Amino acid sequence: MTVRVPGKILLTGEYAVLEGHPALSLAVDRYLTVSLTLSSSGGWHLISDIWPEARTLEQADAQDIAAEPLLQVADFAQHHFALPHVRCEIQSELDVRFGLGSSTALRLGVLLAAAALSQGFSSIPDNIRLEAAALAFRMQRVQQSFASGYDVLTQALGGVILWTPDYQNWPGSALRTLDPAPLSPYLQVFVGGAGAPTQKVGGSVRTALEESGRQRDYYEASNRVIKSWLQLWQNEGEALPQLCQDIAAQRHLFESLPYFPTELFRSLEQCPGFDQTWTAKTTGAGGEDAILLIGTREQTQMAAEGLAREGWYRLPVHPAEHGASLYSGTSL
Repeated sequence: MTVRVPGKILLTGEYAVLEGHPALSLAVDRYLTVSLTLSSSGGWHLISDIWPEARTLEQADAQDIAAEPLLQVADFAQHHFALPHVRCEIQSELDVRFGLGSSTALRLGVLLAAAALSQGFSSIPDNIRLEAAALAFRMQRVQQSFASGYDVLTQALGGVILWTPDYQNWPGSALRTLDPAPLSPYLQVFVGGAGAPTQKVGGSVRTALEESGRQRDYYEASNRVIKSWLQLWQNEGEALPQLCQDIAAQRHLFESLPYFPTELFRSLEQCPGFDQTWTAKTTGAGGEDAILLIGTREQTQMAAEGLAREGWYRLPVHPAEHGASLYSGTSL
């Protein structure tokens, strides 16, 4: 049984969504693929292209299981789905440095593949999709100490997700799935920085934001950015200058916080039209996992060239209309 899970990008709402405010996110067409095959013995045999060699679940101790997402979800799936002996293979296009949701894709993919293997699904029912997303979110929270679940929800459903969380009844009912097509001409993803581990960077930035006393200002700025994104969907390029202004105002609240790539943005500021006809922002936890250029290719050409000189490059991704799904192509 094989499941493919898309990557994700957070357009806006970072940190605000942890406190119950809206977030806007996008599934992208780079995938993590999970293939599960029943075995007659040997427990769970785990093969991942990010590990130098195969491992078995039975050889892992409690500390390993608590720290490693694949071991964590395999341990749960073995018991929850009554699958004692399984060969599990992982192949990922989601580089852990880029903040595309590699660990949430891993958890979600294993859970959906295990559910399909144990219950014989030919496609994933909506209720199973959301149950798996909720389980993956809870595992993420245990391992990471803080999480909103926007990432696993985006990867489960696909497209563009506008979501206000209900942590008492996750994910809640304030959820809209939007057509990603109008976004494509205005969004480019650049990678090549040092990365931004969520627990390390996110914890530091969240604490600093609280201590700065600017949380309320940030939540308001985040909401304005979401409204501008939605106007861009409705009016195409006409709303781009307002989106640039709102992203600039949001970004200024982050500039003095830990891990913000100050020098990189100082160089972008020298490019014509910055924060007027095009703009840029960090994504996810912030730091140097990915940079979003927002504007047409023509408007952002000089910025793209400047990023290239600093070792960054455009990641060839497009919006993924569909979320996690059973995969009928060649298995791993």
